[in-house]
This record gives sequence, C-alpha cells and structure tokens, in this order.
Amino acid sequence: MQKNRLILVALSLLGFLGPALYGYSPTLVLGLQGGGTLFESPEDGQGALPLAAVNLLGGWRSPTPAGGYLGLAASARLASYLASPVVFADAETLVLEAGLPLGRGLVELEGSLDASVMGDGEEPAHLQPRWQAGLRLGGEAAQGILSYRGSYLYQPDEDADFLYQGLSLGAEWERSIRLRLRAGMECGWEYWPEYWLLDGLGDSTGVPRQDAVGGLEAGLDGLAGFFLDWSLGASAGLRWSTANRSVLGLEEGSENNLYAGLEAAVDWSPHRAVGLQLEGFLRQEWYLTRAALTAVDADTGEPLRVLSLGLTARGDWTPNDRLFLVLEGSLGSRFANDPAEERWNASLYAGVEYSF
Repeated sequence: MQKNRLILVALSLLGFLGPALYGYSPTLVLGLQGGGTLFESPEDGQGALPLAAVNLLGGWRSPTPAGGYLGLAASARLASYLASPVVFADAETLVLEAGLPLGRGLVELEGSLDASVMGDGEEPAHLQPRWQAGLRLGGEAAQGILSYRGSYLYQPDEDADFLYQGLSLGAEWERSIRLRLRAGMECGWEYWPEYWLLDGLGDSTGVPRQDAVGGLEAGLDGLAGFFLDWSLGASAGLRWSTANRSVLGLEEGSENNLYAGLEAAVDWSPHRAVGLQLEGFLRQEWYLTRAALTAVDADTGEPLRVLSLGLTARGDWTPNDRLFLVLEGSLGSRFANDPAEERWNASLYAGVEYSF
C-alpha cells in the first residue's frame, strides 16, 4: 500500500488511528481546491456557492526510547465562497500529544485547539480548547483505557457556549494486524453559561442550562489483502437536560433525547498511484418530550424524531508520491417529522495537493 497516502496522514495527525501508530516522519502538505456547494435551508431556500480554498497540514510524531511517544499536528484552511458579496471562511487546528510509560502502563496526555476567526462555513467564529488525560494498561493484544476529557466552546457571536467534563472507560483487542476490536462507555456533564432557562411566562430566569450525557460505543477496524483498510463503528446514548423552550406554552426537557448511530470507512489502493476513500454515517435521534411542529408551528401530537445521513467520497492519483490530483464529493441530509429541522447539502471539489 502506498506509504504516503495523504488521507491516512491527515487522519494520523488528528489522532484517529490511535496509539498503535507511535511514529511517522515529519509531514507538510499544501493543497489547493476549487468546486461548489449546493444546499437548502428553511430560511433561505435553495442556493449554490462556488468555492476556492487553500489547505496547509503539517505534523510530526515520534516514539521515545522508553516506549512512549510525542506528537504535534497543525492544520489551517482558508476558503472563499464566491457569492455576492464574497464570503470568507477559515479553520485552524493544533494538537499536542504525549505517551509517558508508567510501569506496565502508558499515561496519555493530549491538548488541542480548534479555532475559526470568520466561521468555517458550517459553524460561526469560535475557539474551542480540548484537554485529555488517560491511563492505558495491558499487553500488546489487549488493553484497558481510563480517560478524563474536557473542553470549552467559546463563540463570540452566539449564546451557545458550553463547558464539558467527562470520564470514559474502554478496552481494545488487537487480534492480529488484520483485525482490532474496541469498546467503551463515557459519561459527562455540560454547563451552558449563556443558555438560560425560562419561567412559565417564557421569560429568562437567569439560571444556566446543564446537561448530563452518557454513551456506549463499539467498533472494528482491520486490513484486507494489504491494500484495503476498513472500519465500522456503532454508538448509542442519552442526553438529559434542564433546557426548556417556550413553544405553544412552556415545554420542559426540550433537549432530552436518545440516539443511536453507525459509521463506516474504507480506504482502498488498487494501484500504487491511485487511492480511493469512502466514509459514511447514520444517526437517529428520538426526543423524549420535544413536540414536532408543522410548517405553521402547530403541534403534530408526536415527539420530534431526526435522522441524519452523510457520505463522503475521495479519489486521488499521484505520479511520484508527492504531487496528488484529488477529486472529492459529499452528500448530507437531515430528515425529521418537523419541517424546520430538515435540510440537505451536496458538494464537489477538485484540487491538487503537494507533500513536501
């Protein structure tokens, strides 16, 4: 399999391949893209926007003599939606990670920062630091993992800031180079300092929203024939919130919901010069008390149900393992029994990437 496939490098830099991949050579990738996005929103109707973007991705990860690792990754994206007027978007990411041997275990530390000054095209301007500390115990075939995770989302132009704190417990089994299994559970707490609860008249009480969240996940990933990497994951969980809303009267527990999801990914290199990637997800949410409304805000008599689907495909070709010609497309849709909750989007981009 081509050792420098850029999509796998990008996933490694962001930590998705896990601690089994302890090191790789320093990498710097520059990409240029052009294409378009087609979308529909309830407020604006249908629209299409041409797009030009510049991407920069760099990283380094190295093992330490005692059996640990150190790593750094950074990425930046500047995009221009060629509408009238022109709309700019940006996204920046920085990740620092370390694995420190401790007896027969490994202490894992990670700090990261996601940021956008002008908005990233999907979310408004924001700053989100994340931090994580965990302990990994076990041998090469089976390991148990205990982690603490935290984050804070700051949005200067929105009132949806929140603090998250959580604990997770998981395990991984590596049966061979061709198969790895993982399973885990996580519970956490969210504090929303700018999202205030309402009283019976629909007025703010000044009391912030708080949520308890919990979830289970399981997954498989492996290698087929040395030329195809695949992964499959499933998750389910619960959100229990103090949030309420004033719609046809005061509606308590408006954000309480159950969810279940599936995600899958395949990376196939049928030829040294060609790489193909396909990723998809499905997520179903069942709201426990929130009413589904009609287009004129009348109660349908049913609780809200939302189904989200997404698919991304990418192909690249390289003559020399440095210059890559890339074609990428995506489809996403959100179905619900409330018209205000439905939307969809599609995009197609072509570009070039160069690995220094």
